[in-house]
Amino acid sequence: MTRIQQSINRRDWLGTALTMGGSLLLSPYLSKEFLRQNDAETVIKLNANENPYGPPKSVLDSIRHFDGALFRYQGIYANNLREQLASFHGLESQMIMLGAGSSVLLQLLGHYVQQKSATLHYCSPTFNILPDTLKKAGGKLNSLPLTKDYKFDLAALKEADETPEAIYLVNPNNPTSTFYDRTEMELFCKSINSKTLIILDEAYIEYAGDGQSLVGLLKQMPNLIIVRTFSKIYGMAGLRMGYLMASAAIIRQLQQLVPWPNHDLSTLSLVAAGNALQSSSFVQTTRTTNARVMQSTIKGLESLGYRCSPSVANFVYFNTKGKNLRAALEGYGVQIGQLDYENQTYARVTVGKEQEMERFVQCLQKLN
Repeated sequence: MTRIQQSINRRDWLGTALTMGGSLLLSPYLSKEFLRQNDAETVIKLNANENPYGPPKSVLDSIRHFDGALFRYQGIYANNLREQLASFHGLESQMIMLGAGSSVLLQLLGHYVQQKSATLHYCSPTFNILPDTLKKAGGKLNSLPLTKDYKFDLAALKEADETPEAIYLVNPNNPTSTFYDRTEMELFCKSINSKTLIILDEAYIEYAGDGQSLVGLLKQMPNLIIVRTFSKIYGMAGLRMGYLMASAAIIRQLQQLVPWPNHDLSTLSLVAAGNALQSSSFVQTTRTTNARVMQSTIKGLESLGYRCSPSVANFVYFNTKGKNLRAALEGYGVQIGQLDYENQTYARVTVGKEQEMERFVQCLQKLN
């Protein structure tokens, strides 16, 4: 496998610093002087896959009008959210663990896999919090390349070991935006040895449409773990709320790895998440709007000669034809993510609002 020159994780996508006539720290806001010099009134932040429409109104209202006791610890609210999630997904509350964003739970799973002395099999590039955590803990990893169409190589993962001990899947995948539908994923998971731990990151699954999650398999497959987040389609990235679903036995084992389950959660985040679950119309509207703006963006990219990977998420992965677009677009006040893979240069751009994406394409036209 060709070595990946740049590790893919959230910190990489946010960036560290760029040099353009001086040191410029990547951030959501740039100085007015910088913007003036580069003919940009505002910064368009398209590098973190955030939902540009924000959370549902019910979420904002629940925070504004919260009248509970903030001086009390949040235990009862955590229990309430677990019950709400259990009802929402048709599970028992004992099958759910909460965390301050899915990243925290993926880190926990890295330590869980390491404790079991298991080898983690996965394809790269992908969202690397779990593999990176396992690597730092001294665990064993087997990184395989993606297929030619940038998807997880399910056949290679199945054949990687006669009895692989842990498999990590991200569906839709980040950063490539590629996706396997439920039928394909279900067939794959059911074909894996029942002793093999399957960890499935479904951070963007709501964008793929209703009925695409494998949550329905959890009661049949005690070796399956699914990680979800409120950061993406629910627009709650700043509130830090995620959750993990697995058998009650795995949940108990994971809880033993933390000193105080739910200790890292805030009462307001818990209440907000419960309200978000009731916002099905918001999810549908966001999904529809995102798909429309994304297709327009892909059309614009392809008209400029950029080859895009098919996407059902809220971002687009495309070949930059060897150009450092991240640095160049920063000059126009537009932030995207970029990486090198297989000796080629790729970018990942979040699907923002329609006007933001029009400006993004216009800036590319100037650079083309």
